[in-house]
Amino acid sequence: IATARAYAFTTIILVQQMILLDVWMRDRSVVHFNLQTNLTFLLAFFGAFILQLCILYIPAVAKLFGVSAVTPGQLGVIVLLSLTLLFVSEIRKAWFLRMDSASSTT
Repeated sequence: IATARAYAFTTIILVQQMILLDVWMRDRSVVHFNLQTNLTFLLAFFGAFILQLCILYIPAVAKLFGVSAVTPGQLGVIVLLSLTLLFVSEIRKAWFLRMDSASSTT
């Protein structure tokens, strides 16, 4: 159950990070992400990810949260699942940008 809890907990954290990135980049694609634009955003985005890794891989903290460490392959699966949200959002942005440009040319 500790591994299942780690999967769920990490997926929730990473999905929230993808939502944060999507909201912050709401009017432009993530492809145009500039790492030097906002230090506060970078600390919030990467800080939560680093804290999640600490929860998973520091034994005393993992025990406190009732999770177990996940393998790099498992972490990769979690990251891919979380990136699905961002991928769908990028398709949505491209669609709306295309519709806006089509309506402004007519």
